[in-house]
Amino acid sequence: MKIIHTSDWHIGQQFYNYDRSDEHRSFFCQLAEVVREQAPDALIVSGDVFDTAAQSAASRRLYAESMISLHEACPSMQIVVTAGNHDSSSNLEAEGSLWRLAAVKVVGRFSEPESHIVEIKRDGVLKGYVVALPHSYPQNIPDFGGERADRLGAFAKEALTKIPVDGLPVVLMAHTTVSSFDYSEKLEAVGNIDSVSLESFGDGYDYLALGHIHMPQTSLAGSRMARYCGSPVPISFSEEFSHSVSLVELCTRGETPVLKEITLDTGVAVKTVPFHPVGLEETLEYLGKHPFTSPTYVRVQIASESYLPVDSAERVSRAVAEAGGMYCQIKLIRPVVKTNDTATTAMDVSELKDADPYDIALKYYEAKNGHPLDEELARMLKEICEEP
Repeated sequence: MKIIHTSDWHIGQQFYNYDRSDEHRSFFCQLAEVVREQAPDALIVSGDVFDTAAQSAASRRLYAESMISLHEACPSMQIVVTAGNHDSSSNLEAEGSLWRLAAVKVVGRFSEPESHIVEIKRDGVLKGYVVALPHSYPQNIPDFGGERADRLGAFAKEALTKIPVDGLPVVLMAHTTVSSFDYSEKLEAVGNIDSVSLESFGDGYDYLALGHIHMPQTSLAGSRMARYCGSPVPISFSEEFSHSVSLVELCTRGETPVLKEITLDTGVAVKTVPFHPVGLEETLEYLGKHPFTSPTYVRVQIASESYLPVDSAERVSRAVAEAGGMYCQIKLIRPVVKTNDTATTAMDVSELKDADPYDIALKYYEAKNGHPLDEELARMLKEICEEP
């Protein structure tokens, strides 16, 4: 069975007021060409199809047109789409019956375990299985035993037991954070996040097709492979790395999959400058001496002990434009302040917007009371913060 694994499209994202529809159209054209050349048995999309649960008409049109183009590029290919935490499960599933006409299976929410099993067939021949799991919070996943935090893994293992023992390969899809992977790029954007262990999924699959972390990376456990394919376009300034889709070939159950990373042309890069933050005037001088040679979204770092002058954003924006870049924001870097022998760093407005409310509450409580919040109260607070 040959599959193409992709995720985290984030269609409709407005990146600091810049529309990204042209970048997504370019991605879909590249993906259609990959599909045409590779002729896979299945294309699997591991969540976060859209950037927001309330999609615009233009975003839905781009999604529909692109899915049809992908189907036309390889009509015998099946497409499996699961919902991510940015998607509306009901909206994604609403047109599920219609999408079957284009060999698209959409899974937006949890149901009976056997209903998540998709048989992948080519010209009537069964090639393998995909167990498609959408993103969900522990309280929304059917309970098959184990700790509350392990319900996703318990559900996955239950679904995997429903697959016939016929030697055909098995792909498991999930949109979540797995603890053994590097998710530092998510921490900059959202702060503290929950994770599950790779072991919680058991050993009934050959390839675990993950979504949610945007950095491509792979983990091997015996013959089993777990993979974050990464986002096709950079979604935040923490994604200064190459973007791709994953081509995976699976032979028989229990045999290690063969992986090939297919790099994409993202069209527009993201860059934080200068690498070592300096003062405002030095930063303006740096921008004047280092023009951008290709389309680039630019975040500018400035070191300062106090607030910047009111015209700073205007001056920096003009300097970035003259250097050939697209100005997005200033990241103000302030020196470390020592308080009661504990080092803390001041947060600017942009960092405060990106921070996790749970983390902020814990830090505020400890700073005000001189000791951390009780463990049970911290757990209850976390549950409240995670409620949809």
